[in-house]
Amino acid sequence: LDPQCLNFLEIIARARPEHGPFVFIQTNGTRAPSEWLPSLKGLKFGIGFSLDGWGEVGSWIRGIDFHQVMENFKKVHEDPYIEELSVDFCLSLYNCFHLNEFFENILLLKKQYPKFIICHVFLWAQQPHTSPLVLDLEKRLEIRDKVLPIFEREPEFFVNYENLIKVLEAPKQHDSAVKQAKQWIDYMNTVRNVSIYKLLPDLEKAL
Repeated sequence: LDPQCLNFLEIIARARPEHGPFVFIQTNGTRAPSEWLPSLKGLKFGIGFSLDGWGEVGSWIRGIDFHQVMENFKKVHEDPYIEELSVDFCLSLYNCFHLNEFFENILLLKKQYPKFIICHVFLWAQQPHTSPLVLDLEKRLEIRDKVLPIFEREPEFFVNYENLIKVLEAPKQHDSAVKQAKQWIDYMNTVRNVSIYKLLPDLEKAL
């Protein structure tokens, strides 16, 4: 969206059209870059999609149209200017009961799109009440036991998944964060016009 950024890339592309550098762009996937990539002939691109949930869960967490994101993922993969695709996933309270479905679908996406070469697994770096650590350790260990075999099927593809496992194994936070978590979820349910509890009943039971 920044014209100065696009101008900068165009200058680089014109300067070394046969040996353009590799440019990586992170996106939430709501807009495919097909309209501006042709002007950057000579550059090599990698596109990283920020995805924290699949389907309706993904739409709730990000406030986006998940199906449109998947359409754009397909468009980007078909674009000859794109050399590789990746996905960045952030663990949070909102998707910890969704991990199996999410990562199974990520592996299916990998099989479908050869340019999709890596999935980075990150931890939620925001307020304590958005962290899975508000959940009892017993619940998180159950989640760990279900998701770990998925990671171990392709450990080189899931970068830093060990850190996610460490969070699922860590001691529980103080109970005061649980009250804040419930309040924030109630607020976000009104913003999204759909309840995350309807999408993930196990989350409501755990809180």
